[in-house]
Amino acid sequence: MKRKISLWQKIFITGMIPVFIVSIILSHSSFDRLRKTAYSLSETAITNQVKRIDLNLNTRINLIDSSLQSLADIISSNCSEEGLLSESSVSPENYAKNMIAPFSEIRAAIIALNGNQFYSTDNKRTLNKQVISSILEVIEANPSKSIFSSGNSSAFIGKSNSNGFLLYKAVTQNGKIIGAIIFELSYRTMGYNILTQQRIQQSQTSLLLDSEKQVIYADNYLPDNLLQALITSYLNGYRRTILKIDGKSYFAYMQYSGSSGWIIVSFVPEEKLFSSSELLKRQSMSLWIIGLLISSVFLMILSHVLLRPVKQLKEAMSAVQRGNLSVTIKCNSSDEIGDLSASFNYMLKALNNQIDKNYKQEIARQNAEMKALQSQINPHFLYNTLDSINWMLLERGDDDISKVVISLGKLMQYSIGKSSAIVCLKDEYQNIHNYLLLQKNRIEDKLNYILLSNPEFENFPIPKLILQPLVENSIIHGIIPSKSPGTIRIATDAVTSGLMITIEDTGIGMDEEELKHFMALCYNEDINQNIGVQNVMKRLFLFYGKDVEINVTSKKGKGTCIQLILPEREDREIEDRNH
Repeated sequence: MKRKISLWQKIFITGMIPVFIVSIILSHSSFDRLRKTAYSLSETAITNQVKRIDLNLNTRINLIDSSLQSLADIISSNCSEEGLLSESSVSPENYAKNMIAPFSEIRAAIIALNGNQFYSTDNKRTLNKQVISSILEVIEANPSKSIFSSGNSSAFIGKSNSNGFLLYKAVTQNGKIIGAIIFELSYRTMGYNILTQQRIQQSQTSLLLDSEKQVIYADNYLPDNLLQALITSYLNGYRRTILKIDGKSYFAYMQYSGSSGWIIVSFVPEEKLFSSSELLKRQSMSLWIIGLLISSVFLMILSHVLLRPVKQLKEAMSAVQRGNLSVTIKCNSSDEIGDLSASFNYMLKALNNQIDKNYKQEIARQNAEMKALQSQINPHFLYNTLDSINWMLLERGDDDISKVVISLGKLMQYSIGKSSAIVCLKDEYQNIHNYLLLQKNRIEDKLNYILLSNPEFENFPIPKLILQPLVENSIIHGIIPSKSPGTIRIATDAVTSGLMITIEDTGIGMDEEELKHFMALCYNEDINQNIGVQNVMKRLFLFYGKDVEINVTSKKGKGTCIQLILPEREDREIEDRNH
């Protein structure tokens, strides 16, 4: 007999197979990603370190240069035009000592003035006047610039003066060079201050190269063949690179320092970027085994937990099939099964609401039909009453008032009569003509109007009562508030996309803020103002779609122009729509 496998066992088996495979893949891929991440972080740290070194170096040199400039200014202010110091001035050596005191990398400061006047903060060493003379020749061509010496150089005589460089600047007075200020700096001290204190790893080496690509200072071991490879890589334009020397890989980053013209280099053996890889492998394997055990326990529990809400859902669905629409599922879980149960409850609630809504809508429709039948009696009574009034006026000879009554009757018949919601453009023109006759009789000479129609568009389909609200808006807000008589002009023109209806008045017009508010009324149904304009736009959008355009231009005191651009429709001829 074939053994039956339960659902929870199927879930466990099918769950453990991918978990086992995926866990192996993830353990390897996670280690590889972690290794790459560690490499990337270490490389970024070294790159940022070089940038910090460059920033510190530039800042330090700028501070030294500022001190050099300040000393030159002090000496200049205490000298005559011939370069002679005044007798009352403080000793130049004291000025110089104060200026170099904050900088441990400055070995000595030398002041050389015209007339073979030499002052030094280091009296134990003998000045090399030949070097100083060459410096004075250099600054003749660059009197306003601070200049670095190249290679190892010193302003003193003796072998003990090696591994240093000079920074010097002219002392000027009234545009004339009267001497020079010279700072002698130590490569070693500057390199220690700038490089060694910035080191991130013990196996890392940072170094400075001068403009001749000679090593100024290195804070760790530097193989000669690696140095040549670094220089070659830099000359080829590679600033961030991996170099392989004698079977060993190094990560290196190089950057040019603008203030000094030096090159900052930092490198580390690639194997040291991720030194704890073996330990991490063992830890990853241990975590993989623990994770596999936890996953198996979790799958067993999950397979049992999943069955209970699934069974409840199945029973509820069976109840619905039997016609019980009031059933609900009690499920407090927030997992996918809980979401499914909540969706089932929501579906049943929506179904019941829809059934109730359809029932109420059917009752409302029947009531509306009864009210519509009742309302037809009122227009018929009004038409008969107006007709009786008209005959009475004719018998008395009140022809003007008779015309007004006739226009009112036609206006009411057009507005509330049992005609289609879609009419011909000529019918809409006739209705607006009746409306303007009434308004003309009301405000007399203050209103004039011009109706221009294009015969080609007489049968153009248009929703009923589109023009009357816009014309009414022009009369109430444009013509009546004006102190002088106004004219309303309505015209029909053909455009590429269909038909353009223009409603133009010479009323008081609108300013920019009022025009912006009017356009908001046209397109925003949530603003409960000027309902007629909103109603017009809503019905136009319903009939023509989003291709309807309304362009409004207005100027305060000059009037307003509204242009409705209506697209061409296939049903050009108006048909009976059974309204």
